[in-house]
Amino acid sequence: MKSGTGDIWSLRIPADELTDSEDLRTCAEITAPALLLLLATRHGGSLSLRREANDVVLESTIRLSEEHQACVGGTVASIVSAVFKDVCAGGLPPSLLRHPELVAKDGKRFVISIDRDGGGPVLARARRTLLPAVNVDGVRSRVSAQQTATVLFLHAETALRELVDSSIFEVLRAAVLGELSLPVDEVGGGVVSAPEGGEWEGYCPEVPYPEQPTVPPEEGEPEPEPQAEPEAEAEPEAEPEPEPEGETEPCVAHLLADTDRDGAIDSTDELGKGNWTWGPRGRGAIVYVNCDDDIPQRRPDQFDMAINGPADPADLAPLQVTGWPDMPAGWRAEIALSNMNFIRIFDRRAVGAAPLVGVGIPNAAAPLDISADRVLGVEGVNFASDPNTPPETDIILRVYDAVGDVRCSDRIRFRVAPWIAPWNGRPAEQVYMVDAPAKPGTPITAAAPVIAAVRAAIGAPLLTVIPPNYKRQPAGDPERFPQDWFQFGYTHAPYAARLPVVAESRGTVSNLVGGTPGFRRTYAQWFLLGRDFGWDLPARAPGGVSSGETFGNLEVSPPVTVARKEYPFGRIVHGNNISAGLKAHLNAQVVQAPIEINTSWLRVGHVDEVVVFIPVNNGFRMLIASTRAALGILNRLNAAGNGGATLCTNRIDGNRRRLQRTVAQMLGAPGFVPLQQGFQRSIDAIRAVLVRELGLLPNQIIEVPMLFLPVGRTAAAYTGNMVNLQVVVAGNNRHLLIPEPFGPLVGGVDQFKADLQGNLANLGVNETWLDTWYSYHVREGEIHCGTNVRRTPLTTREWWRMVP
Repeated sequence: MKSGTGDIWSLRIPADELTDSEDLRTCAEITAPALLLLLATRHGGSLSLRREANDVVLESTIRLSEEHQACVGGTVASIVSAVFKDVCAGGLPPSLLRHPELVAKDGKRFVISIDRDGGGPVLARARRTLLPAVNVDGVRSRVSAQQTATVLFLHAETALRELVDSSIFEVLRAAVLGELSLPVDEVGGGVVSAPEGGEWEGYCPEVPYPEQPTVPPEEGEPEPEPQAEPEAEAEPEAEPEPEPEGETEPCVAHLLADTDRDGAIDSTDELGKGNWTWGPRGRGAIVYVNCDDDIPQRRPDQFDMAINGPADPADLAPLQVTGWPDMPAGWRAEIALSNMNFIRIFDRRAVGAAPLVGVGIPNAAAPLDISADRVLGVEGVNFASDPNTPPETDIILRVYDAVGDVRCSDRIRFRVAPWIAPWNGRPAEQVYMVDAPAKPGTPITAAAPVIAAVRAAIGAPLLTVIPPNYKRQPAGDPERFPQDWFQFGYTHAPYAARLPVVAESRGTVSNLVGGTPGFRRTYAQWFLLGRDFGWDLPARAPGGVSSGETFGNLEVSPPVTVARKEYPFGRIVHGNNISAGLKAHLNAQVVQAPIEINTSWLRVGHVDEVVVFIPVNNGFRMLIASTRAALGILNRLNAAGNGGATLCTNRIDGNRRRLQRTVAQMLGAPGFVPLQQGFQRSIDAIRAVLVRELGLLPNQIIEVPMLFLPVGRTAAAYTGNMVNLQVVVAGNNRHLLIPEPFGPLVGGVDQFKADLQGNLANLGVNETWLDTWYSYHVREGEIHCGTNVRRTPLTTREWWRMVP
């Protein structure tokens, strides 16, 4: 085993010998002494407790140098066996006495020989043996086994008091601290059985008890050979002697954060703090990106290196540092990061705090005063942007002695929370539309009539009308599609409420320069960013900005379960024409497992041209554009003698070309039917992907009749695109704002509209039909493009409890 690598040791207890009422937490209580497996190797160690088949397994990852593997293994076994013996005498189930084993990763078993009567090996060898400590950042130190047990027990004292009752705790404390007289094993401290019956290599060189100071060998000097131990006589305990002059004191400074994710920091957060795991039993600290604006200054707070006003400290995760007021003179401490890309640490969680290390700070480590307990502030700076690089950072506390050697260290792992986009079924908090005027010399009309209709449908308080001066189009043609500007979402950590975060589209602000005082004003940055409302510009990775970069090219599915895998926050659906940077950013958030579909055959190239998810009674439906459904209606009308029914009646396009045609004309036009069938093949390919990835059933899909026309090598909507609708959930009402399709008219009834109305009947939705032809359709959009909705985050699920 190489120095610094991890070897897995585990304590296995048959679960069938525990009472039915004991769950894993209870098992943690009765195996609390085995915390020494973790604590004796806290520099790089980890602990987990799980069920495996019929056993309960307490497992610790230990980092040992090769030459000390056996010695440390044996001594840890000694300590654990002794503690088990004495604690079990205090009342733990005797069934545990029959099955304690330490098992190495390579299959080698070290059996702790404790008999059913409570006798057996104890701490004798550990008391008379020097225990080589684990490597700490490449510096090897040597402390006694008893000293190690004492110091590490003090680290865990608060946690152990919570885990075991008072009588057991006092026995444990006395055993570890040497206040309990323990018998010496008659065979000379043989605390582990030799593998395959042979001699076990690895007993450490012995010194009289109490231990004398030991100087590590010089470079190249061989370690002393193990000494043979008397086989019959037990060595009497010596009287304690004064501490030798020059011996260092135990290191007690350490880090603590909300590792168990309950919103508070307490003793239960000690376990598992060095790792980060998902799931309902997962552990690991969390920080969200501090991207709101608490002063305000019209830029997110994480862009500078200051605590921005009295509201800002709450956006930083607390990190407790246990002080060491009696640290030896000349010693010093520092705080360091394993990764400089995601977080920043402040010396306090308060206004006026100074930044220590992290994003924007050149040094990876900084001095830290640990003369007293203190709370640091951990600031999230960047969301994940690379799916192959988890947004995790180890925060490391190191203590150096007077000559600059590392004497002890501690570490804790943080992960930056993801950005999550709610699906259409979540309640609407606000709807945004642009008061776009008409464009002179074109058929494009003002958006005002549509805005008035929306206000009447959903209620005025829900609607915000954006003035027409936030644009990216040439002068005289204000940008009227706020759906493309930004996407509402949120982020969340256990220490604070969910933070709304609006993601700005680089496709509409391509000349915006994030992080500089002169970046261009956008509506989201100027009017949405504020206290407790965040802003982010994703896709910082290389790749440029593509035509599909705007957020009309993003949909979110409802929560689904596929092949027993749960997606409680739904899944993002995006087109294949987004930039590499945005694609990487979306995938790096992990929890919404993005799905890519082919939208490159479309003129605009957006997901919202072909698919939308709507909430209905007892679930949801996916609406998908269908030329198959449209051709079916046209053929049925023609066969019934309604070939003279007109489509796009009295409609013109943006170039003032007349679009009205009869059913017979459409079906008889050369190449028209094969063209629509070709478009359908592209749609069916999208449908197949979504059925597979979302586990959709046939009755969850509604085909929406629509016809496309070729524009070069792409397709643009010919009839009004009913799929490009908007969902507004308000109270008990599920409003669907649907564009009029201008399909074939028979007796004054639009047959495309009637088909969708029939499929929506009895699903518990309220339909509002809007004429968006000249306000949006001729500009290659519909009502979904012309609106944007801020929705309430999911409050019943926490992202860290899922298993991606």
